[in-house]
Amino acid sequence: MRNSLRKISDRIFTLWAFSAVTLMAAVLLVVLAPVLWRGAGAYFFKGTVEHRRMMTGEFSRGSDRRLASEWDEAVKAR
Repeated sequence: MRNSLRKISDRIFTLWAFSAVTLMAAVLLVVLAPVLWRGAGAYFFKGTVEHRRMMTGEFSRGSDRRLASEWDEAVKAR
């Protein structure tokens, strides 16, 4: 095999290998990005009206007037 042909085939193989790794990384990113995004949303949970209502009832924490107005807004939105 000539040296120039060997160099060309080596570069083609290297290009295929890099493109395969890049493609796998892109697919992995497409698959895992929504999972990580939604998981971060669960980590930064701010609470719902029902959660704040339970906290007020169980531990007497929070403002009753503010909770009542939030509850009314939630009922109207539903």
